[in-house]
Amino acid sequence: MLEKEDIIDLCEKVNKILDNEPSLLRLDDIYKKILVVGDTHGDYDITNDIVQKFKSENYDFMIFLGDYVDRGEKAIQNINFLLNMKIMEPKKLILLRGNHEFPSMNMNYGFYNQVFAYFKEDFEEVYEYYKRTFSKLPYAIVYNNILMLHGGIPIRKEGESYTLKDIANIPKNVQTLEELPDIAQQIVWNDPKETIQQDEFSYRGIGYFFGLKSFNKFMTKNNLEYLIRSHEAFLGGYKTFFNEKLISLFTCEYYRRGTKIAEIIDNKINVIDI
Repeated sequence: MLEKEDIIDLCEKVNKILDNEPSLLRLDDIYKKILVVGDTHGDYDITNDIVQKFKSENYDFMIFLGDYVDRGEKAIQNINFLLNMKIMEPKKLILLRGNHEFPSMNMNYGFYNQVFAYFKEDFEEVYEYYKRTFSKLPYAIVYNNILMLHGGIPIRKEGESYTLKDIANIPKNVQTLEELPDIAQQIVWNDPKETIQQDEFSYRGIGYFFGLKSFNKFMTKNNLEYLIRSHEAFLGGYKTFFNEKLISLFTCEYYRRGTKIAEIIDNKINVIDI
């Protein structure tokens, strides 16, 4: 574990990198072999396994879809490891923001209390640095015709679908979920649902469930074919929706429902074990 001064130094170095990353990233197609990782929720051991696979099998790029902290016992270790990896490989690793990279979640699902327990009288200062770093994480990344984000496509109730330009215009450095614009709240919270065609308010409290018609409308509007997201733990570690055009990954062993990651090789998506 690191001490307070180490955390401050770590976050400040990462912040300089993240300040140069927009809310919507576009990945150059020179990268041919990519790993995509779902929620890890403090599962440092599986994160370490994934990084070792990335290095040993010569992947070009690695994308984590958010939710690095909360729930798991090694959340501090997990986020520190990933932030340090971002410093070492800033051009090969992307960390997206999930719905657990916000204070309202951290205070209810474990990370805030873990920081308090470890850093004692320094916990408030340390947590402020983590919170600032979380606010700088991008929200989505596009690779060819594949969109990757944490939760789901954003729903616009009236008029045309949201566009990738709308996602690109999401402001960064917003620390609380309540201060985020609606489009950003939806990106980290929305979920697919096969039993509806359009959309409906989510019983999870924030955002929407979206069905096939809403999904197709958004994807067609933005010239996209596939969506890779996380945010939900499914039996077996993954689930596909909408004629296998949407792939939902989960990569935390603590839930004991299975863990999966995806690899994109020459624009073909494969779900694999880790």
